[in-house]
This record gives sequence, C-alpha cells and structure tokens, in this order.
Amino acid sequence: MTAWAERTGRTILPIAMGGCYGWRGKTGVKETPTGERVPEMGVIRDLNICREGRRAYVLLDANCASNPSVLAARSQLVRQLRKQGADVHFLDLPVGDGVNEIGRA
Repeated sequence: MTAWAERTGRTILPIAMGGCYGWRGKTGVKETPTGERVPEMGVIRDLNICREGRRAYVLLDANCASNPSVLAARSQLVRQLRKQGADVHFLDLPVGDGVNEIGRA
C-alpha cells in the first residue's frame, strides 16, 4: 500500500483488519430482556473515518475472486462504507502461487 501511495502521490490512512470480517466486532455491551449482559456486535469505530464523501479503497486477500467467503465479506464491507457516505473503490491483488493456498498441491 505504501508503494502504491507513493507512486500515485496519495496520502493514505490504512485501517488493518484481522481477517476479512475484521471490520465487525464488539462495539459495547447490551442487556437482554432477561437482564443478562452480552456483547453488542457491529461495525468497528475505526470505520467512522470512512464517511461523507471520503474516498476509501478496499483491499483484501488475493483470493477474493476465488473464495466466496472473502468475496462476501468485501461486498458487505463496501455496502457498509457506502451507507456511511464513503466514495468506495476496491482493489484486487494479483494472484500468485502459494498465496492463501492458491496454486498449492
């Protein structure tokens, strides 16, 4: 990402995620009708920066096109960012041998 930003003259603010669904997580604690306190899940706060026309680039693993789970996660993330008003674009990494088990016997 840094090399791409330098080549294109862009300033970037990367948001790293732990896995393709890392943009969702615990956002708080809520109480159930029985009084039990349970984790409240939703969009992580770091994504609040991606709003109001701000350009956002989504870059997931190289196997995005061949892995339905990764592709679904990207689609859901793009929808969420657009819902927040971000100008969303997605980038695809080139597929290579041994990347995310692509090309392994």
